[in-house]
Amino acid sequence: MDDQLVLEILARVCRDDTVLYSLDYDFCDNGGLDDRCIAEFFDEINANFDISITSESVAKDALRTPRKILKMVQNAIFPDDALYNLLNSEQVYVVD
Repeated sequence: MDDQLVLEILARVCRDDTVLYSLDYDFCDNGGLDDRCIAEFFDEINANFDISITSESVAKDALRTPRKILKMVQNAIFPDDALYNLLNSEQVYVVD
């Protein structure tokens, strides 16, 4: 997975370059992500990585920071890793 591409898409659709250099930037503490931004981000991610992520399939917390968003996309691209995470941690970011 190309982390830089994911971050560039996120920065472009949210009009905030902070995500490029601060993986722990907290969207909730800074106004959150609006529905338009989320929808456009998912559209571009789905097209670029040939996956299908919807806002209904993602826990709100998965959209809190760029780091969590990267993990969510990684779990969608590599579902076997998501299963591993489910079995070995308390948080899973993509729900089908």
